[in-house]
Amino acid sequence: MLPPDDLLLADLTALTWSMTSGVPPKIRIEPKEDLIARLGRSPDRGDWVVMGLFAEHLALSTVLNPTKGTGSQDAANKYGRTIGGGGGAGRDCR
Repeated sequence: MLPPDDLLLADLTALTWSMTSGVPPKIRIEPKEDLIARLGRSPDRGDWVVMGLFAEHLALSTVLNPTKGTGSQDAANKYGRTIGGGGGAGRDCR
């Protein structure tokens, strides 16, 4: 359960996204720098929640399917993301 927090709610609902025209289409998430510019601050609280949920997902994936790898890079490969790159350009999610 998340605490009632207006800044957290703003962080989690402020992102914009679009669909690419490729095959298969992908969801393109707004670059973090653009979000920071729109909010006038860094979305730290939302980052913490999302990273915590992703870490929990990685831990459960490893426990439930230990033969598929044990590190965050395996999840990055699975989801088509780069781990540890910080902000930067928008990310393509598969």
